[in-house]
Amino acid sequence: MTRRNLSVGSSANDGTGDTLRQAGIKINQNFVEIYRKLGGDSDILMPGISFDSDGIIFEGNIDDHETRLVVESPTTDRVVTIPNYTGELVIDSDTQTLKNKTIVDPKLIHPDLYDSENANYFTAFKPFSASGMTKNINLNIPILTDSDTLVTLTSVGTLTNKTLTTPIINSPTIGTLINDANGAEIIKLTATASAANEITIANAATSAGPTISSSGTDTNISLNLTAKGTGAIRPSKLAPV
Repeated sequence: MTRRNLSVGSSANDGTGDTLRQAGIKINQNFVEIYRKLGGDSDILMPGISFDSDGIIFEGNIDDHETRLVVESPTTDRVVTIPNYTGELVIDSDTQTLKNKTIVDPKLIHPDLYDSENANYFTAFKPFSASGMTKNINLNIPILTDSDTLVTLTSVGTLTNKTLTTPIINSPTIGTLINDANGAEIIKLTATASAANEITIANAATSAGPTISSSGTDTNISLNLTAKGTGAIRPSKLAPV
């Protein structure tokens, strides 16, 4: 209902205003409407919510504890919009789950990624200490044609279609062959079970020739050169006798 105003007449005691009874009825009706608008009923004023000079107070089940909704002192006009959805407010210090959120230009500090069972996780990015960073770094993720897997320093992984420029490779395990720049076979490798002997290739300084030699655990090791079919082993030059 609308507010019921008390009629006070045109002048004092002119007999045109409301009687005391009529005035009391209007006052009661106004209070009933206020009580109902504030969340109570016609007799009880919202026992769970109250106001003070700082904000709105929500009374809990235990009278000793309340939740206060307050705002910081604004330095300019502000507009806070509550979206048209059902859900929980996000609190910066609470553990909560965000769904269907788009985050633009986020700053993530030590984010952890969990598995599908939410049981195990790994730290996605663990930046260097402040003393180790000398400038801002961009980490570019290449365009993918399908799902792919990141390769880490110590995990076992397979690289496909990668070009390595001036790599340093320590003790590599090579499968069956080495190809040239055109993809043609240049060296084939055959693994021997329980191998103990191998060849060693050494470069040389000026005025000396590089060396191909037998090496391994045996004391005396031959160096075998085998031609295919009727082919022969032909050194381009022989040392003088």
